[in-house]
Amino acid sequence: MKNNQITQTMKSLRLTMPLLALLFVCCKQEEKREEPVLGNTTSITHLTDLKNTEFFASPDNTLTGKNAIYCASLPYAWTKIGEAIGEEITVSDSFPQLQRLNEHSFFVKNVFTNIDYKTTTHINELTGSIEVSASFSKQLPFEYPMDNYNGDFVFNGTKVEAFCIRGGEYEFRADILEYNSDSDFIVRLNPKDPKHEILIWMPSKRPQTLEAAIQHVVYTLNKPSTAEEIEKEVLKTKFSELDFLVIPKIDFDIDYDYPELINNTFTTQSGKKPHTVAEVYQHTKFRLDEKGAEVQSEAAIAVDSIVPAKPKRMFVNKPFLLLLRSDTMNPYLAVWVENTELLVKNK
Repeated sequence: MKNNQITQTMKSLRLTMPLLALLFVCCKQEEKREEPVLGNTTSITHLTDLKNTEFFASPDNTLTGKNAIYCASLPYAWTKIGEAIGEEITVSDSFPQLQRLNEHSFFVKNVFTNIDYKTTTHINELTGSIEVSASFSKQLPFEYPMDNYNGDFVFNGTKVEAFCIRGGEYEFRADILEYNSDSDFIVRLNPKDPKHEILIWMPSKRPQTLEAAIQHVVYTLNKPSTAEEIEKEVLKTKFSELDFLVIPKIDFDIDYDYPELINNTFTTQSGKKPHTVAEVYQHTKFRLDEKGAEVQSEAAIAVDSIVPAKPKRMFVNKPFLLLLRSDTMNPYLAVWVENTELLVKNK
C-alpha cells in the first residue's frame, strides 16, 4: 500500500498495518460508527464482486466448490472482545456463524508467534460499545527467487501464470513432505525466515471442510512413525534433480463485512442485556510468486519402499490448499483454491 494510503488508514483506524479485522459490539443495535473503515480502498475488491470466492470467519465451514479464505485476524479480534468484557461469551444456536467464531477462538492461540501484529480496544463508557481491531502483515521472500514457468500452465481450463523449481542436492527452498502421486502430494516452500513455512497440499479429492484439510496437513506432518516408515518416506519424498514442481501465482486484495454476523447477539454471565454485533470488517491481501509470499490482514469484530522409477512432475493445476504458519500447529492464513479467481491470469 502506498504511503498516503497507509496514512489515511492510520487516521481512520489508528492502525499501523494495512490489513484489518474490525469488530464493533454494542448494547443497542442502532449504535453504529459512521466514519469509513479505511481511507483509500480503490485497489481493494469487495467479496460480493467475486462469484466464486468465500471468506470464512472460522475454518469449520464446508467447502462448497468455491475458493475459501480464512485469516486468523478476525477470530483473534473476537478473542479481544471477550478480554474486554472480562467474562465468558455465550452465543445461542440462533446465530450459528457467530457461535462457530466463538467456539473456534482456541484456533488462533499463538498463531501470531514471530509476527508483528497490533490490536486496539476502545470501550465507550456512555453507550457500552466495544470496538476491537487486530492487524498484521508479513513478507516471506525466498532466499533466492524461483523461476517463472514459461510453458502453458492450465488451471481448471484457464491459462494462468506460474513459477517453478527443480529438485537437487543443494535445493533448500522446497521440500516434499508427502508424495502419493503427481496429483496427490504435500510440499513445503521455505522462505528466508526459518520460523515460517508455506505449505501446499493438492489432494486427490476435495475435503469436506477447510478445517479437515488443515487437520490432514497438520497430522501428516506430525504423525508418529517407526524408523522403517521414516526410511521409506525419506526415499519416497526425496526431491531429486529430475523432479519438477510448478505452482500457480496467487494474488488477491479482498475485503468483506460479514453481513451474516451483523445484528447477531451474545450474552455473558452477569450481563443484563445481550450485546449486539454492530459491525464486522476484514481485509486480507496475499501474493505468492517466484519471489516469495506476502500476507497482510486486518480484522475487526471482527507405500512402496522403492523410489518411483519416473521423475516427479508435480503441477499444482487442480484445487489445492495453501497454509501459512509460524512455529505453531494452526495456520494464520488458510486458502482453498478451487478456481482461478485468486490466480494471476496469463495474458
